[in-house]
Amino acid sequence: MRTELGLTLFDPEVGVKKYFGHDPNDPNSLGPYNITHFLEDSQGYLWLGTLGELMRFDPTAGTFFIIP
Repeated sequence: MRTELGLTLFDPEVGVKKYFGHDPNDPNSLGPYNITHFLEDSQGYLWLGTLGELMRFDPTAGTFFIIP
């Protein structure tokens, strides 16, 4: 689920939710822009589109990669 403050992921198999927000001191955190689009690919990565950047989220590592 996307919010203006970040991203909350819920794993229904184990009933756990985790919040991800922007941390300007962490290059692997969620970017500073509002998420406008998202898609899960066949490998389980989440692709997040914003008005300022494209990001790939690796749910296994819990990290974001900004596509320049």
